[in-house]
Amino acid sequence: DFNLSDQIKLTAGIRYTDEKKVLRFNDNRASCNDGTLEATCLDNANLIVPANGTTVLTAQPIPTQQRVKVWTPRFAANFKPTDDLLFFASATRGFKSGGWNARATAPSQALPFDPEKVWSYEAGIKSDLLDRRVRANLTVFQLDVSDLQILAGLLNPTTGALTFLSRNFADYRNRGVEAELQFLPFEGLNIYTNFGYQNDKYLVPGNAPATDIYGIQSVAAQLASCRGALAAGKIPGGPNTPATQPSITACAAGIVTAQGTIATPVRTPKWSISMGASYQAELGGGYTLVPSVNGAFHSRQEVAIANLSLYNAPVSGANQPATGPFPANPFGNGAFITGSQSEAVWLFNAGLALNGPDKAWTLSVDCTNCLNESFIQSALSNYSYLNRPMEWTVRAKYRF
Repeated sequence: DFNLSDQIKLTAGIRYTDEKKVLRFNDNRASCNDGTLEATCLDNANLIVPANGTTVLTAQPIPTQQRVKVWTPRFAANFKPTDDLLFFASATRGFKSGGWNARATAPSQALPFDPEKVWSYEAGIKSDLLDRRVRANLTVFQLDVSDLQILAGLLNPTTGALTFLSRNFADYRNRGVEAELQFLPFEGLNIYTNFGYQNDKYLVPGNAPATDIYGIQSVAAQLASCRGALAAGKIPGGPNTPATQPSITACAAGIVTAQGTIATPVRTPKWSISMGASYQAELGGGYTLVPSVNGAFHSRQEVAIANLSLYNAPVSGANQPATGPFPANPFGNGAFITGSQSEAVWLFNAGLALNGPDKAWTLSVDCTNCLNESFIQSALSNYSYLNRPMEWTVRAKYRF
């Protein structure tokens, strides 16, 4: 830290990391421990490509060690014109170490992925007003991530089987603003509200090779293959895929949508709001009663990596399917049926707590999701999973 004056402080720091990771597989299946080692066994020996090159798609050995050396600096500046007002700005670099695909069920799937690196920028204002009865904070931010680590489902172009791989599929950027307001109008009453807006997206390099050294298709090549299949009239997940339409597996997989676009990152709604209030009522004799209520809102969001959802649309003419209630392409823009699309929702919680003298004991009753609102919280393979329903909790606590 360096103080330019009583009001201005500059901060600089740096961290050096030298990290080494070692991978070892031991397959406990009986067939892999009978004196012979089949090519399908999850064993380090099978990560080294055999003579026939069948273990790894491109006959490329899978490394069992990773090492990274990285410098991660931080720079910040604070300006405090008064005791109640602070302006700040910072830039920080961080990283998440690499690893190997944790969902591998065959040696060829135990693929490595690289470290994820990020620059995070923030600037804003922190303030205490009206004799510290009002606290107002405002922050703008930008997050620039290179080699984002994503766990995504990819479809085998030959069999159509779903395989989950952790890969550095793309870069990522998120920009937004956060505002916080806390108000204490009189003793015992606390009111707060928080507001957030963010705009994020994947950044896909357009000049990436068609496949990496392990034969995994790049997102740019996958996107081109998906669009070509759609232009030829092929349908993701259609009844005759992938046997006669293998290229359609490029759609609705990884971060490429069924519509041939780059997916929206999951669980990052553009708008979010939270607000609440609590009041500590003095009952005399050291007893207090504390009612509280809070609500949280988030706007529409996607909850599955490929944003895959099924829709119902009018069926007529050339769109009439051979069987089933869906039109020829169930990934259109009709009425939503199931999948990744999660609509905007407000959730409300409330509670009431009775505290004994010196808070030696507490009795409380709380409800979460008090209005029993439902929304899609996650999705997998066109199945939607809902949030928790309305719940009531009664607690008794005694401090010894």
